[in-house]
Amino acid sequence: MSQLKELVCKSCSGPMKFYAGESVITCTYCGSSYIYEGSDSEVIKVKDHYLVTNKLTENELSDILLSNIMSTRLAPVDIEDITIIEFKGRYLPYWIINGKATTVFTGSKIHHKREKSSGDDDSYKTIKEYIPYDGNFSKSHFWPVYGRHIDEFNGLEALKPGNISVEPCWQSYPFAFFGKKLSKTSDHGAMRIPFDINLIDSDIDIVNAQINKDSAVQEARQEVELYSWQKAKEEVSVLQQCNTNFKLQEASFVHIPFWWVKYEYKNRVFTALIHGHNKELVYLSYPIANEIKFYVSLTLNIITTVILLFVLSGYTLILVLALLWIALLIHGLYLLNDTDTETDKPTNSSTDDTDTETDTLTDEIEKDEKDKIDDDE
Repeated sequence: MSQLKELVCKSCSGPMKFYAGESVITCTYCGSSYIYEGSDSEVIKVKDHYLVTNKLTENELSDILLSNIMSTRLAPVDIEDITIIEFKGRYLPYWIINGKATTVFTGSKIHHKREKSSGDDDSYKTIKEYIPYDGNFSKSHFWPVYGRHIDEFNGLEALKPGNISVEPCWQSYPFAFFGKKLSKTSDHGAMRIPFDINLIDSDIDIVNAQINKDSAVQEARQEVELYSWQKAKEEVSVLQQCNTNFKLQEASFVHIPFWWVKYEYKNRVFTALIHGHNKELVYLSYPIANEIKFYVSLTLNIITTVILLFVLSGYTLILVLALLWIALLIHGLYLLNDTDTETDKPTNSSTDDTDTETDTLTDEIEKDEKDKIDDDE
């Protein structure tokens, strides 16, 4: 377990409790934040410290969750029977890196053309040739860098453009064709205001950061370059060179409220992450209806049957088609009696050990504060 430490706030002289490894400490008494470099003499106050206020209440969680699941049109018809088994609200530390990326790339595109074959006949052949292609594009980014190395909440990666934001859980179904959505560029700290401790919801904890400004800018720069490289690769058939120049405009330290929700459906557990201010869904894992799986299998069976009618004949055709449709029948009966009790584990999930560690850290802080109050009395 990490060592619990304490600093004295330079603004209000209040105690600031934090754990080893945390480098940006926020005072819960006055709201001042400091960059801690390892010793009491190396404490620098953060100038650009902002807050996104929380507007989401616990009573709204279920309605927001259900409306988003039902909008996918792939969830079971009885999805309203879900049970919320756990939820947490936290003001999570983020560095919002605002800058403009300019990308210049070179490559080639494949072009197909028809040429007349050599000889006296009128036959033609298709020739594939690579045509050089140069391009450039610019894009402004509000790139979020999570202020901690530990991922306490499932789905935080969805804040970054290009990652999965809506993840259907097909389980072991082999034909998971659709249902995923990717996150887009969005400034999740757009509604930020200067940090005011009086606007903090008393039921939500403030989390300290482990990453300082310089490290956050470097991480954002690398990720923006990778994102730009992927975009450039989509423009050409073969990408030969890609250079991105990221010009930093602002780096703000922002505490953003997020609600992590764990819910249960038919003994399977799924998660969601909701923005506490605009009440928008950041990440969602949800179950796929068994009816959808059966319809996909039925469609594939029909397509396969049509193909086999042109390929096979006689008893071989009858035998293969019989096996194919018997397999579909067995598959349908299996889906009808699906009682799988395993917990779904989305790709963006963190381990239960991490959640336990986070809860333990919070409990220890609360215990230390209570003991100090008792000593004072």
